[in-house]
Amino acid sequence: MTDSTVSVTGESTVTETPDQAAVSFSVVSEDDDQSVVVSELDDDSTTVLAALEEQHGLSEEVTTQRYSIDRQRSPHQEEVDEEDYRGIHAYTVTLTDTERVGDVIDTLVTNGADSLDNVEFNLSDSTYQECREEAIRGAVEDARNEARIAAEAENLVLNSVVEMNVDRTNRAPVSRSSGVALAMSAEDVSTDVKNEDVSVSATVSVEYTLTQA
Repeated sequence: MTDSTVSVTGESTVTETPDQAAVSFSVVSEDDDQSVVVSELDDDSTTVLAALEEQHGLSEEVTTQRYSIDRQRSPHQEEVDEEDYRGIHAYTVTLTDTERVGDVIDTLVTNGADSLDNVEFNLSDSTYQECREEAIRGAVEDARNEARIAAEAENLVLNSVVEMNVDRTNRAPVSRSSGVALAMSAEDVSTDVKNEDVSVSATVSVEYTLTQA
C-alpha cells in the first residue's frame, strides 16, 4: 500500500540592519569641443576621487560604472551636430559604514560631482548568507506547521520527508533614488539619508509521508 503524502510550501522573511551602502554619482561635461569634454571629465573626476580618499580613505572602494561621450541632438534637430558633445563618468562608492553615507554625499557635493544617481543600502555577503540560512530554516518550520495542520485535519501524523526543495531566496535592498543635480553650496550641505532594514526571504516546498494517528 502506498503511503499517503502531503505537499506544502513554507515561507519566511528575515530583516536585518544594512551593513553596506553604495552611493552612485556622476560627473558631467558638455562642450562643442570633444577634447574639452574629455579634459573636464578627467579634471573633475580627479578632484572628486582625491577628496573621497583624503576625507574618507575610499580610493579602493570607488568603481567606474559608465564612461561615455555622445554627440547631442535637440528634439527639433533632424541631424546630430557633430560638434555638440556630452560626457558622463558614472561611479559607485561602496561603504561598509552606513552612517557615513551623508558625509560622503556632502563631499561629493562640495568637490565637483554633478548628480547623485542612487543610494542603496544592502547587506554584505557574509551577513546575507546568515540571514538566508535563517530564512530557509524558518521556511522549513513554516512548511512543517502547514503539513501538521493538514494532517491533523484527517487524523494523520507526519512521518518522513519524501522531497524538499528550496524554491527561492531573495533579498530586497533599500534604494534611495535621486537623479537630481548637486547644486548646493558648501554652507547648504548637511545630508542625512535614512535607511531601513533589508529583508531576506525564502520559500521551500516539502513533501511528507503520512501515517494514521
